Amino acid sequence: HSEILQENIENKLHVPAGQRIKLTLQDGTTVWLNSHTTLTYPAIFDKKERRVAIDGEAFFIVAQDKHKPFIVSSQGIETKVLGTQFNICAYKEDAATSVVLVEGKVEVETTNKKKVVLFPNQLMSVDDKGPNIKEVDVFEYICWKDNIMLLNARTAGNVFDRLSRHYGRRIVCDSQLGNIPVSGKLDLREKLEDVVNILCQSLYLTYSVNENKDIIISKK
Repeated sequence: HSEILQENIENKLHVPAGQRIKLTLQDGTTVWLNSHTTLTYPAIFDKKERRVAIDGEAFFIVAQDKHKPFIVSSQGIETKVLGTQFNICAYKEDAATSVVLVEGKVEVETTNKKKVVLFPNQLMSVDDKGPNIKEVDVFEYICWKDNIMLLNARTAGNVFDRLSRHYGRRIVCDSQLGNIPVSGKLDLREKLEDVVNILCQSLYLTYSVNENKDIIISKK
């Protein structure tokens, strides 16, 4: 009887900016939640399916259960799995939502009810134009959980946005400077100023910190 009551209890876990959390769900699924992410999940999964919702970014290692699919709702798309490893990036403020599959197989249903099956090393991004699939190096998309940022021809603007979210501090960068391509690897266990300093040196930029602790990027 108590289990029936608990099935209706929704837990909501919010990770503040600048932090990351790892947790294990009731079925044994492990979830890493990135900075500024909210996970909604039941105290006890119901009999037919295991359903959670995400706003932000999360990496899942889903416990096998052939009879109970694991479903993640995120910004209008649904990702359905039986047992697998994958990353979802679905922040409300981003133009696109992405699913990257590391291991296993997932079925993604987009807003217009179109279903797409993903295989390992594939990334599916969904924006206003619809879904787009490409082969990727999955490590680039999941290494945030190990406090590493791997950059493969990203734009500086994208990198500064991700650093801002990761550390929970504002970074202001002129849009012209934001288009500079960047490749390399950043250790996110370092202080933000140290990471920004390394980036600026490689891009011939400079930075300053204002009274609000915002980081301002400019040309040297």
